[in-house]
Amino acid sequence: MRCESGQLSTPIVFVGIGNSLRRDDGAGLFLATRLAALLSDYGLPVEIIAVQQPAPELAEELADLSPSAIFFVDAAVGLTAPIVVPATGPAAARPGGSHHLSPAQVMHLARHLYKLTAPAWLIQIPGVDFGHGEGFSTATQQSLNRAETLVQTILDCIRTGD
Repeated sequence: MRCESGQLSTPIVFVGIGNSLRRDDGAGLFLATRLAALLSDYGLPVEIIAVQQPAPELAEELADLSPSAIFFVDAAVGLTAPIVVPATGPAAARPGGSHHLSPAQVMHLARHLYKLTAPAWLIQIPGVDFGHGEGFSTATQQSLNRAETLVQTILDCIRTGD
C-alpha cells in the first residue's frame, strides 16, 4: 500500500482515546486531531474517532469505515517520549467482557467479527498528570510540540505495513 498524496482510496483512521477534562488524559484526543490534520495536508483521506475508552462497539465502527490503516492515540504513564507499536498481540487473545478494551482487543474483535484487515498501531504519548482540569503537563506538552516528527513514522508504517 502506497501513501503518497492521493494514493489511498479509504481513510486513515485516528482513534483519540482520553478525557480532555483529566489533564494529560486528553493528550490522545488532541494528538489524534493534530496528526489527522497534518496527514490531511498531505492530501491523504483521514477520519477521527474520539472515545474516552475503547469499547466493543468501536470494532464495528472501524469496520464500517473500511480504513487503510488505524492509529489508536493515547496518553500513558512511564514514557519519556512518544512511541508507536503495533496494536495487535497477546492482549488481543482474550477480549474481556467489560466496556473497556485495549486497542489490541478492539482489533481482535474487528478482525474476527467483521473481517477487518487494516493494519493498526498504538501511538502512546507521555502522561504524568491525570487529575481534574484542562491543559497538559510540561512533559506532555513538550511531546505534543513534536507531533510533526511522528508523521514520518506514521507514513513509514503505512507504506510497509509493519
